[in-house]
Amino acid sequence: MNKTIPIIACSVFKDAIAYLKDWMADRPFAFSYLPSHLHLKPADLKRQLMAAIRQSKRHAPCMGCLYGQCFADIDHQLTLAEVLRIPCGHCYEVLLGPQRYRQIVSDHPGTFFVEKELLLDFDTLCREPLALDDPEMRELFFLHYRQVVYIRQPLDPDLTAPARHVADLLGLALRVEDADYEELKRFLIELQRC
Repeated sequence: MNKTIPIIACSVFKDAIAYLKDWMADRPFAFSYLPSHLHLKPADLKRQLMAAIRQSKRHAPCMGCLYGQCFADIDHQLTLAEVLRIPCGHCYEVLLGPQRYRQIVSDHPGTFFVEKELLLDFDTLCREPLALDDPEMRELFFLHYRQVVYIRQPLDPDLTAPARHVADLLGLALRVEDADYEELKRFLIELQRC
């Protein structure tokens, strides 16, 4: 029988993991999630992530992390803790697949990516902390952006209206891209080998 492999993940991956439930039915993963709003305070994210890792590492020698490069020394900290991190810079790269993500960024450098959590909590995560109701602040933050890319996941409700609202607020074009979980699956398969 396989030993359980704990994985600490950002809550933006919760729906992806739920969608892959059948695919993972015979795989020994145990997921725990930290709230995505921790990205607003990287020091808090680091502290809580490392505390969760210390707690989980007591019970399992092999462990995974589903985070991008969300604080400055994440790779150093995870190497010290002997935790494998999915190879990506951003969660959006995992949700779209690295090639498609890089192609979008290359073709359209001024892209603001959003997914369900960011759309549903846009006011708390972006609008209020960045003072986006102030036209000068909005221009300051989004002057060089050209489009909003909403990454639609299979379990998402219809979020076209909230995505359109965010794009309109920011004065940007809206583009919808469907998620691709192949990179996430590759990482989970690799993690099983540790």
